[in-house]
Amino acid sequence: MRWKKVYDCTIESLMDKSRRPHTPHPNSHTTEEIEKIKNLVRRNPKIGLTELYTKLRQTMLEVKKNITKKDNVNITNGDKGEMCSPLNMETGNFKGTKI
Repeated sequence: MRWKKVYDCTIESLMDKSRRPHTPHPNSHTTEEIEKIKNLVRRNPKIGLTELYTKLRQTMLEVKKNITKKDNVNITNGDKGEMCSPLNMETGNFKGTKI
């Protein structure tokens, strides 16, 4: 049984042990995100939840855009950052025709 593995005939083994998980949840906020939330609430004490959400989302998207612009060099055309043109694909002349 499981309790026999935990109990080793000492008084210390009978004490309650922590059931808290030792690793953070993968979807939990990072320390950077928590700091941004605290700063926004501190600067705007009467801010609503939806307004807080949109402001945080905008700031996080700006950070992510700066990171992904460097990573997605193969998607952009040249240094201007313009998107590539779509491929020239042939389409049927009449409805129901297949190529």
